[in-house]
Amino acid sequence: MPCAASPNCSRSGSSTPIASSTLVSSMLAPWIWPPSARSPSRSPEPRRFRSPRWESPEFVRYQAHDREAVLINVLRRPSASTITLAVAVRNWLRSHRDEIPADVLVETFYDQSNLIRASVGSVRDSLVVGALLAILVVALFLGSLRLGLASAIVLPGSVALTLFGLTLAHQSLNLMTLGGFAAAVGLVLDDAIVVVEHLAHDAARTRDVRGRAMAMAEIFPSLVGSSICTIVIFIPFMFLDGVTGAFFKVLALSMTLMLSASLLLCVAVLPLVNPQANPRVIGMPGRFARSVRFASARPWVGAMMVAVLVGSAALMFRALGTGFLPPIDEGSLIVDFFTPPGTSVTETDRMMREVEQQIDATPEIDAWSRRTGDQLGFFLTEPNHGDYVLRLRNHRRRSADEIADDLRKRIEASQPGVTIEFGQLVEDLIGDLTTTPQPIEVRVYGEDRKLTEARARAIAAILGHIKGVVDVKSGVVVSGPDLVVLPAASAARLGVPSVALTHAIEPAVSGLDAGTIVRGTHAWPMRVTALRAAGPAGVRSLAELPVAVAPGRTVRLGDLATLRVDPGETELSRDDLRTVVSVTARLSGRDLGSTMVEIQRRLRRDLPLPVGMSLGYGGLWAEQQSSFRGLAGVLLGATLAVTLTLLFGFRSWRLTGAVLLTVAGSLAGVFAALLVGGATFNVSSFVGAIMMVGIVAENAYFLVAAYRAGRAEGISSADAAEHAALRRARPVLMTTAAGVAALAPLALGFGAGSALLRPLALAVVGGFVTSAPLLLIALPSLLAFAGRRE
Repeated sequence: MPCAASPNCSRSGSSTPIASSTLVSSMLAPWIWPPSARSPSRSPEPRRFRSPRWESPEFVRYQAHDREAVLINVLRRPSASTITLAVAVRNWLRSHRDEIPADVLVETFYDQSNLIRASVGSVRDSLVVGALLAILVVALFLGSLRLGLASAIVLPGSVALTLFGLTLAHQSLNLMTLGGFAAAVGLVLDDAIVVVEHLAHDAARTRDVRGRAMAMAEIFPSLVGSSICTIVIFIPFMFLDGVTGAFFKVLALSMTLMLSASLLLCVAVLPLVNPQANPRVIGMPGRFARSVRFASARPWVGAMMVAVLVGSAALMFRALGTGFLPPIDEGSLIVDFFTPPGTSVTETDRMMREVEQQIDATPEIDAWSRRTGDQLGFFLTEPNHGDYVLRLRNHRRRSADEIADDLRKRIEASQPGVTIEFGQLVEDLIGDLTTTPQPIEVRVYGEDRKLTEARARAIAAILGHIKGVVDVKSGVVVSGPDLVVLPAASAARLGVPSVALTHAIEPAVSGLDAGTIVRGTHAWPMRVTALRAAGPAGVRSLAELPVAVAPGRTVRLGDLATLRVDPGETELSRDDLRTVVSVTARLSGRDLGSTMVEIQRRLRRDLPLPVGMSLGYGGLWAEQQSSFRGLAGVLLGATLAVTLTLLFGFRSWRLTGAVLLTVAGSLAGVFAALLVGGATFNVSSFVGAIMMVGIVAENAYFLVAAYRAGRAEGISSADAAEHAALRRARPVLMTTAAGVAALAPLALGFGAGSALLRPLALAVVGGFVTSAPLLLIALPSLLAFAGRRE
């Protein structure tokens, strides 16, 4: 967050605050304002030498709550903790409050640590609640709280070992590492459930350590093979790059460490726990057994079930919207504003005061600040451009997007000459990593500058009429008016070169570098400016400037040149050696994928392009396409890794194929859960779909192992499939129920931090629910068919 390492406030003249700050990293932004100040405050700068005739021109103005203010941005070093630094800044301000003048108010208008605390806290709570629910599910299925607690023994140990591994990998405890913990709880309990259920299944034999060791030896190969099926799917994540890699590499690392620790503890610790607790085993109903027997005797049942689910998955996927990252309500809004080119800071300020009436009329806005002629980030900003930071109340009925939609309509109605663009700070920071924070960017390439700009304006008009597209900007940026100096013939007759005219104007326009002033440890650059009046009067005053034409002789600049003010030129951007204009827009109430499909269709239909002109698409949509390609590679790599694991364990292409068909059928549950939950298919839900490859394969591994054991005893393929399904029914239902319970808090979206991981949780929950009937009905049917063909 932006912050001051050592802000100190003093008064100079009439209570005008002066703040000095050292940049550290972006996270906290306080404002300082004196209620009695009359002239706008500025950031720390060298003293200006003022002309007795004219006042200094004003290019920047900072305000907060209708008062002039100094805004101090505190930036965090990459290795520093945002929360720790925010606390340190608050403590520093509190301890130095007596040094701040009584008429100076210091208040925080943005604190990124609040979002981080809320996010980490909600994921942490989801992890704890999910773990407790999963333990309760195990206890209910086994009819013993002791056995439920025995299954949970591996959880604290797995977390501890994972934290140790993350420390060695120089990773911090953040939203994604905690998200990995929350997503892995069900999978960790999966291994524990298998072990405890197997020990409890033959309680008489596992009364002593020797008997439990023998029981563990029976399932050890299947336990290792199934765990590898889940662990290997995270290996391809390590090769992801870009924003997706930055987010989900850490999640994949934390889940890999946690699942590996779980396997170790299940093998080393759980056999030491005596499972004998007179469990009241919940039996399977007779109707279920008859269904399994029916499916095992008829191979077409499994094939038809998988085909129906895969077909349904394809239809549901077409109905799903697509996006990049899930939207997060950060509790704040950024509003960029643009007044017409050439508008002065004073006129821009007047227009913005009318906008602020709409801001003050919005009950959900707790506080706001404004920069005029400046903006967040390290960009050059014209006086007609600036931004607001709106801090929203914690307890409110409307979301940030709903507030933005309402405020946008009211501002456009009250100030049609002002162009505005809404966003959120973290969302824009992520967007800045992709060079364009807007979801939609249409790039117009051409050689003819005027024609390219005309096409860009036409595209902006088309986008403005598409449902869900807001904050459209044509990308044609006009600078302020240009001062043009045309040397007259008299200048040539007098031998006055053009450079002499430039030297005469420079002190009045941009000033002259006059060295530095050293104060303490700081060296301040100094510039001497012969200030002039603004507007037409300023041009007339320039004409009176003296120009030396000979020793001791000067002539008016107006006698040597013609001065005029021309409209500003448009900014020129180049990409791949071609002129480019980027039309940008944001979304409101619509998914990114369907919007881009409509935009491309409308542009092909309504916008003929001349020879030499072409269109390109960027923004977050381009990043989404790149991320989806990367995740498709991860899915392919994960499927290949699982296939090799199954082949190594079963030595059979037919059995491996049966498992992979079951995995494909589980995608129907993934897409159904996303549709019911109102989520889009984005990077987060894509990761959840990839996880289901390993989860379904892990549960299928035990059933196939039981099937192979039956075949080894000489029973028929149909009977072996039936017996394997009935034997694994209780563990499958237990792991499904525990997995759903563990992810339920994330899937329901409790807390701010769950927003990023909610689609992932929905996808896994849906996959879990669908996988249970697939594993217990479809897979036995497929196995019976595969066995007959062998």
